[in-house]
Amino acid sequence: FVDTLDSKQSLDLHLIELIILEAALKGNVVIYGRGGQDLLKDVGSVLRTRIIAPFEDRVERWSECEWLDPDRARYLVRKSDQQRAGFIKYYFDRDWEDSIYYDLTINTQRLSEDMAVQVICDSVKDENLENIKASCKKLLADLVLRKRVEIAILSADNIDAYLLEIDVENGVVTLSGQVHSSTEKAAAEALARSVENLNDLQNDINVVEYRMNPSEN
Repeated sequence: FVDTLDSKQSLDLHLIELIILEAALKGNVVIYGRGGQDLLKDVGSVLRTRIIAPFEDRVERWSECEWLDPDRARYLVRKSDQQRAGFIKYYFDRDWEDSIYYDLTINTQRLSEDMAVQVICDSVKDENLENIKASCKKLLADLVLRKRVEIAILSADNIDAYLLEIDVENGVVTLSGQVHSSTEKAAAEALARSVENLNDLQNDINVVEYRMNPSEN
């Protein structure tokens, strides 16, 4: 579950994701930014909403709100767009403007703020979302547990987590992948078992020991 990020960056990202998942598990929450629509893409009871407006409209609003020179506001809006698009592309490998990842897109040039709020509130109550809340809560509980296990293992200095995988279903954690020693395998299991709300654990990690190149003898 660790890609090319260094361990510190990866751990920070997982901590942010855990905060988002725990908030979603509590329910009745608005998650703004941080790739929440991607992190929760498999949770069917989540309403993924995107608020848009033409570039110059956003420049004007930012300029008025922050008392900025229009050119400065224009620079900041463009920079913000680039950073957000880059974040989504880097961490989730997708185009943030792809409409398939949103259930609802609202153009605030066309709708007032009050109407936009009303549309969102009405959409959240849709029976297609309401009817699956219970099953989605179980899924979220598993996602939270998996994230906690990932963080516990990533925080350890004596485990090379690069080739490890973690799956969780109904509170049962399955560890798989490979490590370089039985000590690492046992340490990964011990850390996973230390996480709260774990019902059971299956350790399918393979131990693949280093082989010295004969030329290095």
